[in-house]
Amino acid sequence: MKTKELLGSALFLCMLLTGCGKSEKPKYDYDYLAVQMSKGDDWSIIDKNGKEVVKEEYPADALLSDIVDRVFWVKQGERYQLFSIDQPKKPLIEEEFKQATPFVAGRAVVSNIDQPIRILDTKGNTVATLPKDISRCLLFTDEGYAVVHNSEGLMGLIDAQGKIVMKPAYSWLSYFSEGILLATDSTTTNFFSILNLKGEKLGEIDYTKYVCHGFYEGKALVVGGEGEEQYVSAIDKTGKKLFDLKKAQKVIGQFMGGYFVFANGDGKMGVADDKGDIVIRAKYDGLQNLGNGLFSALKGNKCGIVDVNDETVLSFDYTDGTNYTLGGKFIMKDGTDWMLVNREGKEIITFHEYGRVRNMCNYAEFIDISGLVGDLLKQIERSEQAQTAGTVAAEAGLQPEFCEYRRDVETSMTIGGKLQVDCRTWFAEPMAEEKTHVETVDDGWFTEEHTVSDGYQWKDILPSAVFLEFTLTDMGISVTDFYNTLLEKLAEGRTKQSEQQFVKTVSAKGQKRNCLTEVMRNDDHIIINLQFQEP
Repeated sequence: MKTKELLGSALFLCMLLTGCGKSEKPKYDYDYLAVQMSKGDDWSIIDKNGKEVVKEEYPADALLSDIVDRVFWVKQGERYQLFSIDQPKKPLIEEEFKQATPFVAGRAVVSNIDQPIRILDTKGNTVATLPKDISRCLLFTDEGYAVVHNSEGLMGLIDAQGKIVMKPAYSWLSYFSEGILLATDSTTTNFFSILNLKGEKLGEIDYTKYVCHGFYEGKALVVGGEGEEQYVSAIDKTGKKLFDLKKAQKVIGQFMGGYFVFANGDGKMGVADDKGDIVIRAKYDGLQNLGNGLFSALKGNKCGIVDVNDETVLSFDYTDGTNYTLGGKFIMKDGTDWMLVNREGKEIITFHEYGRVRNMCNYAEFIDISGLVGDLLKQIERSEQAQTAGTVAAEAGLQPEFCEYRRDVETSMTIGGKLQVDCRTWFAEPMAEEKTHVETVDDGWFTEEHTVSDGYQWKDILPSAVFLEFTLTDMGISVTDFYNTLLEKLAEGRTKQSEQQFVKTVSAKGQKRNCLTEVMRNDDHIIINLQFQEP
């Protein structure tokens, strides 16, 4: 199962790294790049010739995405806005988004709080609005498909028009390239099924033996063995092994342009081709595949560019480099400055910082905060009805004979199918008591009175306080948005005493009492305290 978890955690990276043909433009060769010309400057944009086509237009504290098909996202605070090279001063559309993915294959996935997930084209038009049952949509692949999750956590696939290609029926699903997917469902044990777009099984991979790094250019790289015995292999789409690379122990990236980077046991890196032949022996401290048979290489603390024949294309005179190019030119660092350098080593432009894919989302979610808060309010209203000790205890499975001295009941519940809430109901006195009666016994000599137990019974008392406690960790929900929505909803039908306190008159057992509700927040931890008082 550890292997399966490793592959699942690498899902987003795998979906980004789709392969390219040998003669095609590399996937990570861009036409534009966001830069800060000097430290602290607002963001500018340069083209592949180093020309400043947009000058200091976006605040220095903003985050900019890749510029793809001449469009890009600018994130300020918690909101994304869509801009274009052709219209850099004004957003393409007025709407802002809480979540937005980079554009791939002309599509981006966006969402806002309490709104279904949408698919946009590069003009900002809504191509499709996904059903509310779709809780998450990953970014699109180069071939125009995206993996989606439904509200039950099952995974499926949609196309660029938002139409379901594979119904959500898989516990895990990943699309790689050329119509090849890996999947698990309730019928699979210890293996990934290799599927085509029709859901037909082509083969399988035993994940107890191999860590799979995904299918690109028709092959998948897998790592088998453990420790010093670890090795790299390649398989085809049926799961058949194509070759072993015994000298390799790790995979760095994927097939791109017919080559992949590997690392041996001491961490040195080299390059092998799609036949399993080593074309660059493992001698570099770092290697990144740039496509077209070029690699950014690191020797010690110096960076340069080499080709597939291990010939130096750009001398090792730099302190760092990137894993992408700008119009076929290299982006290298020398000390504190970055620069655009051509293959002849000429420095075209120097700048301080670049702004590629900073904190961009790899998915968008349907974040139904209002619905979840609404479900939580139902539980709060139920607690306000102040159920008696017996009713509260019965739900917790408690018996009265064990509660003679007990004053509280702790339970746990799931709200809205996803929010785990701990509840503690507190009573001002013990919840149960022993009932007795007196019997007179005459044995002919003496008359005695005996106290006889009638058993334990719940007291007919109401709680003095109820505490609801939960966290929003790893739920993909903004704590601030949830907290503010909860306060807004509590203000409806209750008297607001302060920003976090509300009063409501409730009736139980013919008694009217005031219920003071207070909401407290500590980071992602929220406590709702209900205190009952006589009016």
